[in-house]
Amino acid sequence: MKPSPRIRVALILIGDEVLSGKVQDANTPFAIRFLRSKGLTLTEVVMVPDVQEEISATVRRLSAKNDWVVTSGGVGPTHDDVTMAAVADAFGAELVQSPELEDLLTGRGKPMTEGVRLLARVPEGYCFHWGNGRQWPVVGKENAVMLPGVPSFFRSCLEAVFWDIAFQVRFVGSVCLNASETELVHLLAAIQENNPGVDIGSYPKFEGQDHSLQITFEADSEHPIQTAMETFLGAIDTERVTQVNAPTADPHSVA
Repeated sequence: MKPSPRIRVALILIGDEVLSGKVQDANTPFAIRFLRSKGLTLTEVVMVPDVQEEISATVRRLSAKNDWVVTSGGVGPTHDDVTMAAVADAFGAELVQSPELEDLLTGRGKPMTEGVRLLARVPEGYCFHWGNGRQWPVVGKENAVMLPGVPSFFRSCLEAVFWDIAFQVRFVGSVCLNASETELVHLLAAIQENNPGVDIGSYPKFEGQDHSLQITFEADSEHPIQTAMETFLGAIDTERVTQVNAPTADPHSVA
């Protein structure tokens, strides 16, 4: 059976503070690990400043070629929080007030101030992702979801959006050997061309290793990996091989 296409996700990090180094990005490493654990493919990570036009253009571009676009940052009430307006513009929508968010905010004891109203502005045609019993929704528009930039909030919101997506286990096999990448360029290219369902990676190792190179073979099932690995092992001097790891479920792609 041909594996189903993997869900594609793009991440946009928004904020001058990240680009200037005032704040160290902690959301990308978490997103990479989490999305892989769900069997989702992270296709691109883009950093943009707090400029509405740039955010809007980036959302528009990425939404057209991905199943999901996740934004991080710029969802507060201050002058530089322009993500909601940018996402609305990306999809040709206006900003509107969300009565549900206003009720949630005032229900938590906040007076109905201008700041509260600004927090409740969302793109017209919005939807909510409540995810696994959340008390506060994640706002979405089309295939984009707008998450806060604060790492603890970002993590809980990302989990809320994707919590009920059935993950797809990824399988990985590898060969460790003493060789250089330059020796294997043509062989690896040929194996990759003949095994399009397998992602082949080459990783040089340096100090403190019993091998100088690791070749990895990754796919949605074991059989194509076995085929590619057998071809590779049949084409090299096996005396240079220090370890062969048969394809197994990748622990990072198991929720």
